[in-house]
Amino acid sequence: MIGSLLILAALTMNMWGQSLPCKQETFVATAVGGKELRHGIGDGLELVMVPYKNHQGWSLRVSPIDSEDDWTYPVNPPLDGEAQSLGSGWGIAAREQLKGRRRFRFTLNASDFARYSKLADDALHSSDPNAAAVWIAQLKTGRFGSIILTDFQLEMEDSSEAIKSARFKAKIIVPKSFGPKVDWESCPCE
Repeated sequence: MIGSLLILAALTMNMWGQSLPCKQETFVATAVGGKELRHGIGDGLELVMVPYKNHQGWSLRVSPIDSEDDWTYPVNPPLDGEAQSLGSGWGIAAREQLKGRRRFRFTLNASDFARYSKLADDALHSSDPNAAAVWIAQLKTGRFGSIILTDFQLEMEDSSEAIKSARFKAKIIVPKSFGPKVDWESCPCE
């Protein structure tokens, strides 16, 4: 079941489209190895990068401020948590993981988070053979925010895979209706 879920998710990842107008914010940040990074993105949400042990990278999530809820998890296949990894894992070195462009989606409000979390949980654990297809169909029609990370500049510790720091550019894209913040620019939804 999980194997077919991963294949279906991979086939549909590039098919999610949003045609309504959006807005964006771009910033540059530096994550320090072994330290958590937090950056507010508006509407009571923040980008959080939680460090892996031994400075091997971070796990990314979007959460309400002062919450551990991961609003990226239920809308980023595969559902094993690897989708939010920014570092070494699954046989891939941090240097490889942090090349190019990384994109993450996140739910925009608590009710969507609850709904997509249930769909994701059903896709993983339900005895209903259609649960994964229902989850994927809902992902295709949902409205989400996006975080796009690019331009990674890594400083490594000696010759190991431990990361001293990672400087990157982040672009947050959200629907126009997303909470107030004065420095947003208009853009098409990605």
